[in-house]
Amino acid sequence: MPETIKDAWNRLLRPREEDGLSAAPVRDTNCWIFKNHEGSLGFLMSGVHEPSNPPKLLHIEMIYLPEKRVHEGDSVLSLRKCLEIHLDPSCDADLLVAILDRMADHEPSGKYSTDLLMTVIGQLLHLVKRPNRPPRKEEVVGAWGELMLLHRMTRSGSNPSEVQRRITCWEAEGNARDIIDFRFPHIEGGVAIEVKTSTIGREHHINGTGQITVPAGFETGLLASIIIRETDGTSGLTCAEVVTAIEESFRGDENEIAGQIRALHSKLDTRGPSCYDERFSFILPEREIKLFDMENVPTPSAPADVSDMEWTVNLENLEPRGGHLLLG
Repeated sequence: MPETIKDAWNRLLRPREEDGLSAAPVRDTNCWIFKNHEGSLGFLMSGVHEPSNPPKLLHIEMIYLPEKRVHEGDSVLSLRKCLEIHLDPSCDADLLVAILDRMADHEPSGKYSTDLLMTVIGQLLHLVKRPNRPPRKEEVVGAWGELMLLHRMTRSGSNPSEVQRRITCWEAEGNARDIIDFRFPHIEGGVAIEVKTSTIGREHHINGTGQITVPAGFETGLLASIIIRETDGTSGLTCAEVVTAIEESFRGDENEIAGQIRALHSKLDTRGPSCYDERFSFILPEREIKLFDMENVPTPSAPADVSDMEWTVNLENLEPRGGHLLLG
């Protein structure tokens, strides 16, 4: 049976200040424990991949290293593909050790992974997280339309690699929300799609000219207008159920599906809690997704001293373009 992280931590002696760090392997696992003269905790897993979207934590620092050299007695070992955790000295190291040992309940072999570590940390954050304001229905409606469009785009992907790439094209500019919902630089000379979803008609709020401006380097810019209908919950899908449907559509081998799931959840975290809503159910009637060229969306005239503006546009009488391969 693999050694517990707690036992490895307790047997590791605190070094003198001039000696730097002391280190010990957690026997029969891919982990190491570090301790400095203050008793501060360091933890390492080797042979793991870099976390795609690690949580930002105030007292815990995560570092990914392609290679790490550690001293064990007179030997120097070279560990590859390492994820390190460093705990702030002001925090209780024994408490974090107990949390890390939770991994053994999920993986008794002692071969721990990045995904498992993120799961355990996520469980802790969920346990102590303060309740957030539930998203407004309008926010859920917007997320539902984007998720449904993503579902169609992933189903029409030609192979697992293309499916994962399409997922990464959602909220694609940096780690924050993008002004345009989807950017596909590799398809048809570059396709950008802004999604607007409504339950009352084809009247949409435009949050600035950037939402209907074809990005530089892209040949095509589209506004996807989606009309959905709310149900009483006996039919239709919630946002959380659309997410499940997307995950169930993934194909490929075990590693390929895991990659698609990691990419999806990274984007869900960026898009926000509306994607996990379970309160509201909607259906998408046939032929209620229409695509409009961005340059054809009506734009009000602005005075010379106005740099940007928001407005509401009614697309009911605007001629849409034909179908698009991204939508299947």
